[in-house]
Amino acid sequence: MIRTLPKTLRRILLSICLFSAPASAFSDDTNSVKLSDIDGIRLQLTPTDHVTGSGDTFWIFREDSSFEVIQLSTGELAYEGSISPKIAQPYGLPYDDGVILIGSSADSPTALIHLFFDESDELVTKILPSPPNSLKYFAATVSANELYVLGSTISDEPLLSSNQLLKLPLKETDMAWQELETLPGAVEKTPVFLAHDNDLFLFGNFAQQGTQGWTYRIKPIDTVTHQGWKKLKHLPFDPSGAFAYPSGQAHLIVFEGNPDSTGITPIRAYHRDTDTWIQQGELPEGVIPLAVIQGDNEIRLVTETNGKGVVVQDILLNSRINTLTLIDYVVMLIYFGLMAAIGLYFAKKQDSSEEFALGNRNVKWWAAGISMFATGASSISFMAIPALTFRSNLVWFFPVFLLIPIFFLQAYVIYPLLRKLALTSTYEYLERRYHPALRYLASLQCIVFQVFGRMSIVLLLPALAISVVTGLDVGLSVLLMGILTTIYTAVGGFEAVIWTDVCQGILMLFGALLISTIAIGALPGGFGEFIEVNQRFERFDFAILSWDYTLPTIYILTIGTLIHQLSYVADQPTIQRVFATPEKEIKKLAGMSTFCGIAIAAVVNLVGLATFAYFHAFPERLDPTMSNDQIVPLFIVQSIPVGISGLIIAALFAASMSTLSSSMNSVATLVSEDFYRLINRNSSDRSRLILMKSSSLIVGLVGTGIAYYMARMELRSMFQTWNEITALLGGGFVGIYIVGMFSNRTHSVGALIGALASIGCVLYAKHMTEIHWVYYLPIAISSCVIISYITSLVLPLKSSKDLTGLTIFNRAR
Repeated sequence: MIRTLPKTLRRILLSICLFSAPASAFSDDTNSVKLSDIDGIRLQLTPTDHVTGSGDTFWIFREDSSFEVIQLSTGELAYEGSISPKIAQPYGLPYDDGVILIGSSADSPTALIHLFFDESDELVTKILPSPPNSLKYFAATVSANELYVLGSTISDEPLLSSNQLLKLPLKETDMAWQELETLPGAVEKTPVFLAHDNDLFLFGNFAQQGTQGWTYRIKPIDTVTHQGWKKLKHLPFDPSGAFAYPSGQAHLIVFEGNPDSTGITPIRAYHRDTDTWIQQGELPEGVIPLAVIQGDNEIRLVTETNGKGVVVQDILLNSRINTLTLIDYVVMLIYFGLMAAIGLYFAKKQDSSEEFALGNRNVKWWAAGISMFATGASSISFMAIPALTFRSNLVWFFPVFLLIPIFFLQAYVIYPLLRKLALTSTYEYLERRYHPALRYLASLQCIVFQVFGRMSIVLLLPALAISVVTGLDVGLSVLLMGILTTIYTAVGGFEAVIWTDVCQGILMLFGALLISTIAIGALPGGFGEFIEVNQRFERFDFAILSWDYTLPTIYILTIGTLIHQLSYVADQPTIQRVFATPEKEIKKLAGMSTFCGIAIAAVVNLVGLATFAYFHAFPERLDPTMSNDQIVPLFIVQSIPVGISGLIIAALFAASMSTLSSSMNSVATLVSEDFYRLINRNSSDRSRLILMKSSSLIVGLVGTGIAYYMARMELRSMFQTWNEITALLGGGFVGIYIVGMFSNRTHSVGALIGALASIGCVLYAKHMTEIHWVYYLPIAISSCVIISYITSLVLPLKSSKDLTGLTIFNRAR
C-alpha cells in the first residue's frame, strides 16, 4: 500500500484544504426525517394483522382471512371482503396496482394469491403456483415483474432459519419457479428483504455471522460481471422487525423494528455504492413503525403512536441543501461577464456570413483543437462520467487510449479529405457524394437533434444537479445559461464561440483537477486511503473480458470508441472546427483535439475515483434523496473553499455553455447554407448574415424552453439518455458518411435504405433485447454501413458522378 505522498505534494494538498472554509459548512442534522399525519386516517389493528399498500391504496389483512382496502387520499373504506382460499399469517407485497398475498394454507406451507381490481373496479383473485420442495415462506420481494422468495425446506420443524432463494416470473404465461443460488448462511428471525435497481438486499441476523448484510445481483449490468450473493459489511444495529424503502438512486432507508432503551426508534441510511451506514435520524419517542407504503411520489409510514393509536404519516427526508456565499456568486458573475465581453468584442468583426460561420477559415489550430474538445465534452463529461466511475469502475476510461491510433486516421485521411472540399455545411458532402435529398434530410436531422436533444440535455443536467445541492432555482439556472450563451453566440459569431470554448475548456480541466486534489487531500489516510478504498471496491478494474452482450465489454467499447470518433464527420458542431482551420494546420488541430480528449477523460474519471473514496470516508455527507449525477456538485458545495466553489460551479455551467454555443452556431449555419440558399439561390451575403444571427437567437430560446419539459422526466442516467438519443437520431447518417468515404460502390438509394434501417435496428435492440445501451450507437452505424453497401450491390444504379476528392480511393490533389 502507498502510505505517503511526496513532501511537496503533501504541502500543496494541505494548503488547498486549509485555504478557507468550504462554501457551505456541512450540517450534521441527526433529525433529518420529518413525519406529518395524514388527516382522517386512524386504524384499528391487532398484533396479528398485516398492512401493506402502494400509491393511494392501503390494504389491511386480518388473521381470520378478512381484509379491508382504504383509500388514503380520502381516508374512506374502499372495499372489504375475505380471502379465498384462506391463508394463515398473511403477508402482502404491493404489485401491479394490487397485492401478492403470501402465507400458509391447508394445501401448501407457502400459498400465493394475487389480488387486484380490474378496469370495472371488481376484485380479481388469481392463484399463483406454490414454491416447490414444500418451501416455507420467510421473506419476499418483487423486482421487474419477478417475485423472489427466501425460505426454508425444513417442513417438519418450526421455521427458525432460511437460506433458499427462488424466483417466479409473474408476467410469463406458464409461470414456473426457478431455484437460485443458496444464501451463504442461514438468516434467523425476520430480516429486511427488498429489491433496488437490479439487486436484492438482505439485512438480518445470522447464526454464525451475527447481524450481517448481503446483496444478490439479479443479473450482470453496467460494470458488475458477477451474479448471485455478495457479502456486505456488518450491520451497526439489530434488523429484526425493521422496515425499509429505497430513497434516491443509491440509498436504502431503514426504520429499526425495536426502540432503544430511551424509547427512541433510530432511522438508518445505507448507501449501496460505498457500502456504508449512517444514522439518518430518529422517530419521536413512543412512535413504533408497523409498515412502509411506497406511493407514486411519496413514502408513507404506518406507526403506532402514544395517544393517537395507529396512524399513517408522510415521510419527508430533508435534502442537504448548501447555499453558496456572496463571494461565490461574485466569482460566477465575473466569469459570466467575461463570456459576455468576449461575445461583444467579436461582434464588431461580424461583417460576412463566412466570418460568422467559420471565422474566415483562419482560426488558430490550437484554439480550434481546444474548442473541439470543449464542444464534445460538455456537462456530460464533467458530471455524468464521474458519476459512472463513482458507481462502477474504469471500464469507461480505458478505450480513450484508442484516440492515439485514431488520431492518424483523422489527421491523415478523414479531416484532409473534407477540408480540401472547402465545405461550410458538412452535409454538402452527402449532396456531392450521393444526392441532394440526403443532404437536406441529414441537415434537418442534425437541426432536430441539436435543438430537441443535445442542447436540452446539456442545459438541463447542470441546472438540475446544482439546484438540488445549492437550492439555486432550476429555471434561473436554465435561463442564465441559455440566455447568456444565446447573446454572445448571436452577436459574436464563430470566433466568440471558439474563444469562449478555450476559456471554458481550460476551466473544466482546472476544476476537475482541483476537485480531485481536494477530495484526496481530505481523506484521513491521504493518498494511501484513496488507493486502498478504490482497490477494495474494484474501482481500478478497467476491462471486462466477456462475451456477455448485457455488459460494456472491452470489445464493444473498443469498437464503440472507434465509431464514435468517426461519427464526428457527421457532427456539424465538431467538424466545423476542421472547416475553420487553415488546411496546412489540420494535423496540428487533430493532435491538440486528441491530447485534450485524453486529458479530460483522465481527469473526470479521477474525479469519480476521488469522490468515491471521499464519500466512503464521510458517508454522512451524502444526500439520501440525490440522483447519481449529483455527486460532483454535492462535493463542490460541501468541500470546496469559498470563492473557489463559485469558480467550479461556473465550470459546470461552462461545460454546458461550450456545447450550447456550438450547437446554436452550427444550426444557424445549416439553416442558412442548406435551406435558405436552396430557397433563395440569389441571396446576398448580408441577408445570410442576418439570418444566421436571428437563427442563433431563435434556436437558443427554443432549446432553453425544451429543457423545462425534460426536467419533468425521470432520467436514471443523463449519460445513458444522451447515448440513446445520439444512436437513434444520428447513427444512420454517420454510417453513410463512412461507407461513402471508404467505398466507391455505394449509391444514394442504398445509403438512404441503410440510414432508415439503422433506426429500426436500434429500436429493436432497445425494446426487444436486454443488450447494454452502450451498444446502441455501434449497432446504428454498423447496420447502416452493412445494409447500405449490400443494398448498393444488389440494386446497382448507373451514376455519372465524379468521385474525385470524395473517397479515399479518389483523393484530390
